[in-house]
Amino acid sequence: MIKTMINLQFDYHDGTAFEYEIEDYRIREALEEILADYLKIGKLKASICCDFIIDELDLMSALIDFFEDDLIAVFEEEAFDYYKECEGFSQDPLGYCGMSERDFI
Repeated sequence: MIKTMINLQFDYHDGTAFEYEIEDYRIREALEEILADYLKIGKLKASICCDFIIDELDLMSALIDFFEDDLIAVFEEEAFDYYKECEGFSQDPLGYCGMSERDFI
């Protein structure tokens, strides 16, 4: 299985907008929970629906777009914690916040 990342757009409290990358399997798990709530069905049925919509119909991006606000709510705290952590780092000469030269070697 190829691990891919999905970018979600967040607006920080000070008005700053930033993107936060989340692995696709974590998005899928969150979508299963959101679908279970939205359709008022059990977790197993939501998992089957999510698998069908994503794998068979190839509509993951449409599902993400439809439930974007719900996904942002699920990952909001984690994304804001990451943003605050990055604010504390100074940018290195390569321009990547929180990364050092050894990360590229």
